[in-house]
Amino acid sequence: MWQFPNTLLQSLVYSGIMEAMREHWTDDRMDDLVKRVDAGFAQVDTRFAQIDERFAQVHADITALRIDGKELARELRAENEALRSKIDTRFDALNRRFDALVLTLIAAILAGFFGTIIT
Repeated sequence: MWQFPNTLLQSLVYSGIMEAMREHWTDDRMDDLVKRVDAGFAQVDTRFAQIDERFAQVHADITALRIDGKELARELRAENEALRSKIDTRFDALNRRFDALVLTLIAAILAGFFGTIIT
């Protein structure tokens, strides 16, 4: 626990020691502290510069991916359109075949019906 000086002599001794310590710390250690603080901030500045470079690289990578994605989307749309066109062409051919088949069936049914009536 801290004890406060009880006498004037103790007060003078404590104040003299504290003053000497304050002067010693201020004169000798302040420059060292300033250097350490400056060195610490220099390290922080270096780290922030590295982080800025990393962010720039990530931004460049994302931009490249975005461009690649847009190109891929264009290619996929073109392939999709080509496939749709091909499928539409095949379905049209299939529809024509079914139409021909239906006409053939109708003709066969009518021929059978008229053949039955004639006989």
